[in-house]
Amino acid sequence: MAWWTTRPRCRRQLTNTRRSTSPAGATCSTTPSLSAPNTVLIGLHPSTTQFDLPDGTPAFEGSDGPRPLLLAPSGGANVITGLGIFTGGFNPRAVGLLWHSGKDSLVDDVRFLGGHGTNNPDGTRMNPYNSTHSADPNPHRPWDSQYPSLWVDGGGGTFANIWTPDTFAQAGMLVSNTTIPGFVYELSSEHHVRAEIKLKNISNWELYALQTEEESGESQDASSLEIDHSSDLTIANYHGYRVTHMEKPFAYAVRVADSNNIHFRNVHVDANSFHRPVRRHRCLPPGCAFQQGAVRKRHRRSNAPHRSA
Repeated sequence: MAWWTTRPRCRRQLTNTRRSTSPAGATCSTTPSLSAPNTVLIGLHPSTTQFDLPDGTPAFEGSDGPRPLLLAPSGGANVITGLGIFTGGFNPRAVGLLWHSGKDSLVDDVRFLGGHGTNNPDGTRMNPYNSTHSADPNPHRPWDSQYPSLWVDGGGGTFANIWTPDTFAQAGMLVSNTTIPGFVYELSSEHHVRAEIKLKNISNWELYALQTEEESGESQDASSLEIDHSSDLTIANYHGYRVTHMEKPFAYAVRVADSNNIHFRNVHVDANSFHRPVRRHRCLPPGCAFQQGAVRKRHRRSNAPHRSA
């Protein structure tokens, strides 16, 4: 792998060593990867130690398949901690982190930048909206135009303390095509156009303290949690939230299709909607198990105070 920092005082190349510590500052790259199965990347802070992809990077343009900014190989025991990952606003093939690594791998304290809460290089806060809150201020940076920020495909491991609110990505987290055990602790996925979290064709995963948030500008038609063709999952202490100034309701918080042995333990849905919080659709026996009294929903009045993002 090869990453180059854009700051002259820190300019250096990271090679395939067992452990690499990244200094504070933005790091610019075009084709980086975690090519060794045991590489460890340690950053100082996910907002100040970043791997950034410039808009319009040729290798990430066009209509070909997904291309990751960071890639963890199959069967490894990779570790990433304390890093920010930003795929820019116009790179349609981009995946922030494509994770094939194994059950002993770790992603901890990682922030996927873009959209709300992202700083510009000069330290000022990036504005995520145009004047009507219907798009990015730059019309050449379309929302929902990239692959998921965090994509675990055929891999597993532990994923903890992750914030993934990049509105340019089609989902904050996608887990697909794996039976390798996985554990998620305190992941927050927010402000996407289509879906916050998607689980597709997986089993043997446990997800604790998931939090999702749909914002009124970009997420009117976004679902919180989608589960398809999966089995043997536990979702505990899940909190689905749609902001109080949302202009229209959404039909469900969780959709489960063609899946079995899906166990929910404590569910809180906080939304300005009178639809059922969970919809069961073609859920195969024994289907979805809800702990007694676990589903709680709070209705908010349409004239509730505006909560700034």
